[in-house]
Amino acid sequence: INGMNFTKETGNYPDPLVSSYRDDWVGYSIEHDFSGTLTCISISLTMISDPSGTPAFDKAAESAVLDTIMSTLSFSTGGD
Repeated sequence: INGMNFTKETGNYPDPLVSSYRDDWVGYSIEHDFSGTLTCISISLTMISDPSGTPAFDKAAESAVLDTIMSTLSFSTGGD
């Protein structure tokens, strides 16, 4: 993504707080060197389905928001 090698992970599992709900998630992570300090950066999105299993979200639309964020992400090379 933008010339950076992110690790992408996806999954789904029962919601840890409400067992009848299901969470779908996607996450991106990368290690980046900020002026000699190696930093791990993670960005994730979790979408929760209601007890009937019907998504309480539009997966394509919600995922598009994260895709937009990731496609415009860059790291500053200097300054504060």
